This record gives sequence, structure tokens and C-alpha cells, in this order.
Amino acid sequence: MGLIPRISWIEDGLRTSDQIGDNGKTIIKSQDRILNYESPAEGPLRYEFVGKNILKKGLKVPTGDDLIPLIYSAYFDKKDKGNPLFEDIREILSEGKNNCHLKNLFFHVYNKYIFASNGVYIQQDFEATANDKKLIKISNLENAIRGGKEIKGVKFSKSGHIRFVPRERCEFGENTTRHLAENGFVIGSYGISGAKQLAKISTQFSWGPIVGFEGDFPCEEDLFKVSESNHSGFGVIDGGSGCNLTISSSNLEYLEPYRGIANGFIPSKTS
Repeated sequence: MGLIPRISWIEDGLRTSDQIGDNGKTIIKSQDRILNYESPAEGPLRYEFVGKNILKKGLKVPTGDDLIPLIYSAYFDKKDKGNPLFEDIREILSEGKNNCHLKNLFFHVYNKYIFASNGVYIQQDFEATANDKKLIKISNLENAIRGGKEIKGVKFSKSGHIRFVPRERCEFGENTTRHLAENGFVIGSYGISGAKQLAKISTQFSWGPIVGFEGDFPCEEDLFKVSESNHSGFGVIDGGSGCNLTISSSNLEYLEPYRGIANGFIPSKTS
């Protein structure tokens, strides 16, 4: 199996990548799909660069629905516990506890977050364009979710690619494991199954999981005032201090731009 590239930093801010292990695939079964994940990961680079590099290879970028089965398997697939990719995922989320080369990395999640005064729209970002700064009309997103289904207060479009989470269903800050599985922001980002899996993953950490927005907004009130400016963010999962699972959206200006990674994949349906 292939590994995520080990990263070494040098004084002038450039980076060199020492890839350890052969290229390989990790096959994940998730509900009615099979996800064939490629190794090594792309990055660490900015969100859009990692995404474009994955797409150039003819692979899919991982949305929230796609990424969580991979991380869940890294912790709970007993048959393949020694998979080098799984070992690296656990190491990244522990903040490089046993391997300093994997410290300070996080996982890009290809979800686009568009905040409005009454909640947040989450659009699966198949083309890795969350930071293109183009204005997205809220009315178009409202139309997209009409006729879809509502699950636990979260509205899903018919395709499932766009979700709307009312502001009152966004529980930011520290969550308990139980609250994480019911948190509208997490359900909208990762689906019902993904939220449950994240809750179980969070039990592997000594502190409670954190849900939030990493960016240039001093408080939650300011975050939901941006409906007219149509602020967009992208998804992030990391290990916090190595003691808690952190689930958030962010903007590229705020995060260190070269810490993010992602594995491309090829999906197929189970027979």
C-alpha cells in the first residue's frame, strides 16, 4: 500500500516531499458504494491546488460523504489495521505524536460552505472551486433544495449534493459524542451515516470533539451576517492538539496554505 508523503520543511519556506512506500489503492465499502482510494495523497498544498491535481489524474475529490468512510476505516477496520495509509491517517489526527513529519497536517474536505443570515448552505465541491470568490445567488441554492427531503432538520436537494442547515441546528464549539451525531452542521457536511461515524471516531480522542469555523470572523454572530457578501469556505478535519477531533469549515486566507492534503478516489456501485 502507498503512504501519504512525509513532509520536511526547510528554512526558506519551500518544502520537499519524501514519499515512502509504493503507490497503491485502498478499497472502502460504504453503504451501496465502493470507494477505491489512491495513495499517496496530494499535498500538502492549498485546497484548490490539491483538488486540481487530483482531478487531472481522472480521480474524484473527496466530499464529506466520501472522506469519512476512509477515516472511519482507519480506526475500526480490524482486518486492515496495518494498512500504511490507515496508519498515516491516525498519525495525522494525533498531530504527529509518533512521527513529527506528519504534524500540523489536516484533511481537505471538498464541501463548499455558503453562509446566510438564517443558516448555511453546503454544496459538494466536485470541481474544487470553493475559493473562486464568485458570487453564488442564495436564491439559486434555495431553489435547489426545493422538493428534496428533510432529515433531522437538515434539508437535502433531490440529488443530495446541496444541503441547508438552519442556524439553530448549527451547534458550534465543543460537542459530546452524542451531540456530534445529531449536530445539523455535521449532518449537512457528512450525511447521516458520516455524522454517526464521526461520533464514533471522536471516542478515540481524550477530549470532546470541536465543531466550528476557522476564519476571520470574531464571533458566530458575524459569521451569519455575510449573506449579502456571500462568504464561502471549505471543509477541514484535523486532530486539534492531538487530543480532540476538529470538524470545521474555513477560508484559505486564514489557514496555513500548505498543510492540507487529500486522497483522490474512484467510486463504483456495489453489485
